[in-house]
Amino acid sequence: MDCADAGHILLSKRTADDLAESGQWLPFLHDLGECEVKHGAMLGLINFFGDDVGNPELPHWCKKAREARRRGWRGRLLFGGIVLCAVMALGLAYLMLQRTHPGAFLGKSAAAIREKSIAVLPFANLSDDKQNAYLADGIVDEILSDLAKVADLKVIGRTSVMQYSSGGQLNLRNVAAELGVVDILVGSVQRIGRNFA
Repeated sequence: MDCADAGHILLSKRTADDLAESGQWLPFLHDLGECEVKHGAMLGLINFFGDDVGNPELPHWCKKAREARRRGWRGRLLFGGIVLCAVMALGLAYLMLQRTHPGAFLGKSAAAIREKSIAVLPFANLSDDKQNAYLADGIVDEILSDLAKVADLKVIGRTSVMQYSSGGQLNLRNVAAELGVVDILVGSVQRIGRNFA
């Protein structure tokens, strides 16, 4: 097998399990994990060694696999840390902007706009079949229903936002100022075959 180096006695996991049942061979069985063998199949391997039999060193492939996993985890942790720092920096900048200029970007006084407020504009139906418009309306209704359950959140009702369903270019700052909200949710729905996007 390509998995073994000189002096190694490698057993399949199944064979080692059979030996382990007798108990006397248990101290000689050391799990190495999985190795790729013929045709890409993965095989669980056990290194069989003792004081005067076998090779206690890790096989070369096992050392390489562990190092690759270690490098992979380091890379993922580094990437995750960078993303987390970026999100935290953006959040901090947003909070500082909100505290120093509350409501200024909407053209209303801070007292006129509640800190936790949202309007859900009608979703655009991008499907070729115009009869799928009910789907977009249904999704908006579900979102409004779920948002209404959030305590201390001002949610603008569906009838108040219907005038913004024309599909033209909207100035969201002006819409937010007119509705007296801080946040606006916009979206679109498209049916492609049997799937929705």
